[in-house]
Amino acid sequence: MSVPDDEQFLDKIEGAFKTIDTKESENVLRITCQK
Repeated sequence: MSVPDDEQFLDKIEGAFKTIDTKESENVLRITCQK
C-alpha cells in the first residue's frame, strides 16, 4: 500500500462524512469501498 493511495482513500472518506446529502455520502462510501 502506497501512502498517496491511503491519503486519497482517507480524503474520500472524510469528504463523504462532510457531505450534507446523506445519499451522496453513502454513494461515495459504496464506490470507495468497492475499489
